[in-house]
Amino acid sequence: MPATEISVFAITKNGRRYEDINYISRESASKKIEQMLSSMKKAKSHSTKQTFVKFDIVETQKPNKVW
Repeated sequence: MPATEISVFAITKNGRRYEDINYISRESASKKIEQMLSSMKKAKSHSTKQTFVKFDIVETQKPNKVW
């Protein structure tokens, strides 16, 4: 019986893997990014340092290969 390839989604931050959690759907990964951006905006209001952060969602069948 052939094994079926299942895609999962991983979050990257500035091109690097952000966490070791794999998401089953793009929507759940997107919700996590929204939560992170919300908390970053709250923290940013207390800081004068400006940083650039880019989050992406990567679909993969080999999550251990996403760095």
